[in-house]
Amino acid sequence: MAKILITALGSGTYNKEKNEKEYKPATYYVEEGNPLEKTEFIASAIDEKWKMDKIIFIGTTGSMWSNIYKFYCKNKSITMNDEYYDKLKNTELTANKDTPVEKLEIEKFNNTFGGKIKGIVIKYGVNNIENLENFHSIIEIEKEIEDGDEIFIDITHSFRSMSFWLFLIMTYLKDVSNKNINIKNITYGMFEAPNEKKETPIVSLNLFIDILKWFKGASELKNYGNSYSILEELEKNLEDKDIKNELKNFSNAMNINYIDSLKESLKNFDTIKNKLDNLEGPGKYIVPQIFENFINEFKFQNDEILSNEEKKYLLRAKLAKWHCEQKRYAMAAININEALVDFIMDVLNFPIKKDTKDKTSENKLAINWLEKIEKVEDKEIKKYGTMYVETRSIRNKSAHSLERETNLKDDIKNLEINSSTIFNLLLSKDLVKEKDSKLGLSEKLKREYEEEEEKKKENEKKGDFNLFVISDKGLDSEEIVTIKNKFKIAEQPIYLSKKEKEKWKSACEKNDKESLEQFKEIINDKTKEGDYILIIGDFEYKNELEEYSNSKNLKVIKVVFKRSFEVL
Repeated sequence: MAKILITALGSGTYNKEKNEKEYKPATYYVEEGNPLEKTEFIASAIDEKWKMDKIIFIGTTGSMWSNIYKFYCKNKSITMNDEYYDKLKNTELTANKDTPVEKLEIEKFNNTFGGKIKGIVIKYGVNNIENLENFHSIIEIEKEIEDGDEIFIDITHSFRSMSFWLFLIMTYLKDVSNKNINIKNITYGMFEAPNEKKETPIVSLNLFIDILKWFKGASELKNYGNSYSILEELEKNLEDKDIKNELKNFSNAMNINYIDSLKESLKNFDTIKNKLDNLEGPGKYIVPQIFENFINEFKFQNDEILSNEEKKYLLRAKLAKWHCEQKRYAMAAININEALVDFIMDVLNFPIKKDTKDKTSENKLAINWLEKIEKVEDKEIKKYGTMYVETRSIRNKSAHSLERETNLKDDIKNLEINSSTIFNLLLSKDLVKEKDSKLGLSEKLKREYEEEEEKKKENEKKGDFNLFVISDKGLDSEEIVTIKNKFKIAEQPIYLSKKEKEKWKSACEKNDKESLEQFKEIINDKTKEGDYILIIGDFEYKNELEEYSNSKNLKVIKVVFKRSFEVL
C-alpha cells in the first residue's frame, strides 16, 4: 500500500532578477500551533506531514517545471542535468497555449526521480478537443496506482480548471476504476487566510467526498429505487436501525417487484421521513427530499376510500410508469400486465381459484376476458385487451429471451404509451362495467367457469384424467407405470400423431416459434381442464407451451430425474 499525492503545478510568478518562475515561500500548517517547514511547494509540506511514496504533478508547458526539477534534485540528492534544466526553464518562460507538450521532454524529468516524482504535461484546455486530450492524459494516472493505495489530492495551484480536473480524477478513481482505491484526503493551501503568525492553513476538503457519496446514493435512490449506497452512509451517520431496515426492504421489494412488501414500505415512509431529522451531515439536506418525492410519486388521491385491491393495481400502474421512465422495460411490462388482470378481477367480480398455486390459473377468467375483449370492435373497451396482449407478448419475450421475435423499437414505444395511459384506464371502472354488461361477456365466462368446476369435480371422483404427451417419441412402459402410480390418469397416454411428431421435432431443432400457435390448438383439441401434460423438447419453446397449459388449467408434469416426475 502506497501513499500517492496528485497535485497541480502552476506557472508561479516571474522573478526578473533570477530570470525564472517561482512560488512565494509559505509556512504551512495542518494543526494550528504545529507549523511545517517553510517551502515554496505545498507538495513538500504535504509530504512532510503524511510521508508520500509518490508525488504526481500535473501542469502545462508554462508550469514551473525547472523550479520543481531543481528542488527535488536537491531534496533527493540527485545531480542535476544543467542542460535539461535550462531547456525546461527556456520552454516554460516562452510557452503559450500553442507550445507542444513534447517540447518539455517530460520523460527525462520522470526518469530522473525513478518514479517517485512524476510529471504529466497537459494542454491549456482552451477548447473541447484539447480538454478531451487532457482527459486521456490524466486518466493514465490509474496506471500509477495499485489496489489499496491511499490517494491524496491537492488543488492549491495552477488554472482554476485544474481543480475540476482533480475532482474528476478523484471521481474516476473512486467510482469507475476497477482498482480498490482509497481517497484519503483532499487539501487546499489557503494562502489568502493566514493566521496571526502569517502561517498558511492546509484546509481539508474531505467533506466534498462525503457530499459526492450522498449525491451518488441520492441519485441511485431517485432513479432506480436503490438505497444501497445511501445505506452505507447511514451506517456511519445514523443509529436508528428501523430506518436502515425499511430502506433496505424498500429497495429489495422494488428490485424483485414484490408488490405487497413495496406497498408496506411506502406506507412507512412518512414515519421514516420524520425520523431523518436526526440525521447528521450532508445527508440531512439530501435524503429527506428524496423520500418526499417517492411518497408524492406513489401517493393516491382519496387514498382513504380505496379498497386494498384498488391500491394494489393502481400502485402497479404507477410503478409501470416509473419503471418505464427509468428504462426498466421488463419491469414495466410485468406491472402493466398484472395491473390489468387484477383490475378486471376486481371490477367484474371474477371468482379466484384459491385451490391452485398458479397465479395464471387463479386469474384465468380475467385473462380470458382480456383476450376476448381485444377482438371486439368497440375501441373504448378493446384497448384494455390490446394493452394486455401487447404487454404479455413483451413480458414473455423478455422472460424467455426470445430476441429473434422481438421488434425492440416498437415494443419500447408501446410500453411508453401503455405505461403513461394505464393509470387513467384503471380509474374507469364504470365504463368497463357498462360495456361488459352490454356484451354479456363476464357473465358468459362465469357460467362456463361454474360448468367447468362441476365437470372437474365429477372427473376427480372418477379419476378420469388423461396424460397428453408432446414429444417426438413415446414413453416406455416403465415410465407409464411410474406416472400412473403417482398421478390419477387413464390407462394410456395421448400422443401426437406421426405428422405432429415430425412437426414438433422440426420446430424444436429450428427453434420455429411460428408453430407455437398450432401446438396451442393441438393442446386445446386433445385435453380438457384438469388433464396432465408432459412436454419434452427445446427449453424455450416448451416453456411457452407450459405457460399456456397452465393458463388452461392443465397439470404440467416435469421430468426432474430419469423416470422421476413432478407436477409443475
